[in-house]
Amino acid sequence: MNKHQIIGSRQKRVDALGKVTGAAKYAADYNIPFQLYGAVKYAEYPHAIIKKIVTAEAEKLAGVTTVLTCKDVPGKNHFGLIPNIRILADDRTRYLGDVVAIVAAENIKTANQAVEMIQIEYEELPAVFDPEEALKPNAVKLY
Repeated sequence: MNKHQIIGSRQKRVDALGKVTGAAKYAADYNIPFQLYGAVKYAEYPHAIIKKIVTAEAEKLAGVTTVLTCKDVPGKNHFGLIPNIRILADDRTRYLGDVVAIVAAENIKTANQAVEMIQIEYEELPAVFDPEEALKPNAVKLY
């Protein structure tokens, strides 16, 4: 068989049997010593000033290892090639679902419970939901 004849032809999935029988292992199926679970607190508004983040109650919850906000990020709070992309929302949110805080805990239930205990005070700002509106000179600027 020519090495290029494989393109477009049917191939046997070597992992198919394990997947259809439930025997296949996925990352979530493995546990290691001292493993932690993470949960994320997302912004509730697409554009808002973050006035206050209160994590004290979440931090006191048994099984919580740490609660992180942007002030806990050492150095520059961005990643990738675009400097406007924040690791954690800083003084304001710029899209619905912007990450405001991260919790690490001994189990996923505790991590999720701690996220719900984080209190954030916002001052909602105008947001733009239409790409054409966003291009207008008087549109709300996010950066």
